[in-house]
Amino acid sequence: MSKVNPDFKKIFFRERSSFAFQKPGKDWKSSKKPLGDGIIQNHLSHKLWVGTKAGWYTELGCLDIDVPDIQILKDVMNYFGFDESNSLIERSPNKGFHVFFKPRFNEKVPTKKLFFDCLTNMKSFYSRR
Repeated sequence: MSKVNPDFKKIFFRERSSFAFQKPGKDWKSSKKPLGDGIIQNHLSHKLWVGTKAGWYTELGCLDIDVPDIQILKDVMNYFGFDESNSLIERSPNKGFHVFFKPRFNEKVPTKKLFFDCLTNMKSFYSRR
Protein backbone atom coordinates (compact mmCIF):
# COMPACT_ATOMS: atom_id res chain seq x y z
CA MET A 1 0.00 0.00 0.00
CA SER A 2 1.40 3.40 -0.95
CA LYS A 3 2.02 6.22 1.50
CA VAL A 4 -0.51 9.04 1.69
CA ASN A 5 0.82 12.45 0.64
CA PRO A 6 1.83 14.40 3.80
CA ASP A 7 0.24 17.62 2.47
CA PHE A 8 -3.07 15.77 1.97
CA LYS A 9 -2.91 14.48 5.55
CA LYS A 10 -2.15 17.97 6.86
CA ILE A 11 -5.25 19.43 5.21
CA PHE A 12 -7.79 16.62 5.57
CA PHE A 13 -6.59 14.64 8.58
CA ARG A 14 -4.93 17.24 10.75
CA GLU A 15 -5.64 15.64 14.13
CA ARG A 16 -4.84 11.93 13.96
CA SER A 17 -4.50 10.84 17.60
CA SER A 18 -7.98 9.27 17.49
CA PHE A 19 -10.74 8.99 14.92
CA ALA A 20 -14.15 7.53 14.14
CA PHE A 21 -15.04 5.39 11.15
CA GLN A 22 -18.05 3.84 9.51
CA LYS A 23 -18.31 1.04 7.00
CA PRO A 24 -21.25 1.08 4.56
CA GLY A 25 -24.37 -0.26 6.28
CA LYS A 26 -22.74 -0.29 9.74
CA ASP A 27 -22.74 2.03 12.76
CA TRP A 28 -19.99 4.53 13.51
CA LYS A 29 -17.17 3.23 15.73
CA SER A 30 -14.45 5.15 17.52
CA SER A 31 -10.78 4.26 17.69
CA LYS A 32 -8.22 5.49 20.20
CA LYS A 33 -5.39 4.40 17.89
CA PRO A 34 -3.59 6.94 15.70
CA LEU A 35 -5.01 7.27 12.21
CA GLY A 36 -2.68 5.50 9.79
CA ASP A 37 -2.23 5.49 6.04
CA GLY A 38 -4.15 2.20 5.63
CA ILE A 39 -7.36 3.69 7.06
CA ILE A 40 -6.92 6.83 4.95
CA GLN A 41 -6.42 4.68 1.81
CA ASN A 42 -9.61 2.74 2.63
CA HIS A 43 -11.44 6.05 3.02
CA LEU A 44 -10.17 7.29 -0.35
CA SER A 45 -11.23 3.97 -1.91
CA HIS A 46 -14.78 4.48 -0.53
CA LYS A 47 -14.52 1.38 1.68
CA LEU A 48 -15.30 3.41 4.82
CA TRP A 49 -15.89 6.94 6.08
CA VAL A 50 -13.54 8.61 8.54
CA GLY A 51 -14.17 11.44 10.97
CA THR A 52 -11.42 13.28 12.85
CA LYS A 53 -11.30 16.19 15.25
CA ALA A 54 -10.64 19.58 13.75
CA GLY A 55 -7.21 21.07 14.36
CA TRP A 56 -6.78 24.45 16.07
CA TYR A 57 -7.00 26.16 12.70
CA THR A 58 -9.53 25.15 10.08
CA GLU A 59 -7.86 24.96 6.66
CA LEU A 60 -10.86 23.36 4.97
CA GLY A 61 -14.56 23.43 5.73
CA CYS A 62 -17.26 21.01 4.67
CA LEU A 63 -20.99 21.52 4.89
CA ASP A 64 -22.83 18.21 4.95
CA ILE A 65 -26.30 18.73 3.50
CA ASP A 66 -28.21 15.53 4.20
CA VAL A 67 -31.11 16.07 1.84
CA PRO A 68 -31.20 15.43 -1.94
CA ASP A 69 -33.18 18.64 -2.61
CA ILE A 70 -31.16 20.70 -5.11
CA GLN A 71 -33.04 23.87 -4.12
CA ILE A 72 -31.75 23.61 -0.54
CA LEU A 73 -28.23 23.25 -1.95
CA LYS A 74 -28.74 26.36 -4.08
CA ASP A 75 -30.13 28.29 -1.08
CA VAL A 76 -27.14 27.32 1.08
CA MET A 77 -24.68 28.23 -1.68
CA ASN A 78 -26.36 31.61 -2.11
CA TYR A 79 -26.53 32.25 1.65
CA PHE A 80 -22.78 31.71 2.09
CA GLY A 81 -21.79 33.34 -1.21
CA PHE A 82 -20.39 30.09 -2.60
CA ASP A 83 -19.92 29.46 -6.30
CA GLU A 84 -17.65 27.39 -8.54
CA SER A 85 -14.74 29.76 -7.87
CA ASN A 86 -14.63 29.28 -4.09
CA SER A 87 -16.20 25.90 -3.34
CA LEU A 88 -16.50 22.32 -4.53
CA ILE A 89 -19.73 20.30 -4.49
CA GLU A 90 -19.69 16.53 -4.16
CA ARG A 91 -22.54 14.05 -3.77
CA SER A 92 -22.54 12.47 -0.32
CA PRO A 93 -23.13 8.73 0.22
CA ASN A 94 -26.72 9.35 1.40
CA LYS A 95 -27.57 11.23 -1.84
CA GLY A 96 -27.18 14.64 -0.20
CA PHE A 97 -24.27 16.99 -0.81
CA HIS A 98 -20.89 17.94 0.60
CA VAL A 99 -19.78 21.52 -0.03
CA PHE A 100 -16.03 21.97 0.49
CA PHE A 101 -14.57 25.45 0.94
CA LYS A 102 -11.59 27.30 2.40
CA PRO A 103 -12.84 29.31 5.37
CA ARG A 104 -11.28 32.73 5.82
CA PHE A 105 -11.77 35.50 8.38
CA ASN A 106 -10.06 38.82 7.62
CA GLU A 107 -8.22 36.91 4.87
CA LYS A 108 -6.70 34.46 7.38
CA VAL A 109 -7.45 30.87 8.35
CA PRO A 110 -9.87 31.00 11.33
CA THR A 111 -9.49 29.17 14.59
CA LYS A 112 -11.71 26.15 15.12
CA LYS A 113 -13.84 28.06 17.66
CA LEU A 114 -14.39 31.03 15.35
CA PHE A 115 -15.23 28.71 12.46
CA PHE A 116 -17.84 26.82 14.50
CA ASP A 117 -19.27 30.06 15.92
CA CYS A 118 -19.75 31.37 12.38
CA LEU A 119 -21.50 28.18 11.28
CA THR A 120 -24.09 28.47 14.06
CA ASN A 121 -25.87 30.97 11.81
CA MET A 122 -26.84 27.98 9.69
CA LYS A 123 -29.53 27.05 12.24
CA SER A 124 -31.24 30.43 11.86
CA PHE A 125 -31.02 30.10 8.07
CA TYR A 126 -32.95 26.81 8.13
CA SER A 127 -35.53 28.09 10.61
CA ARG A 128 -36.48 30.85 8.12
CA ARG A 129 -37.47 28.34 5.44
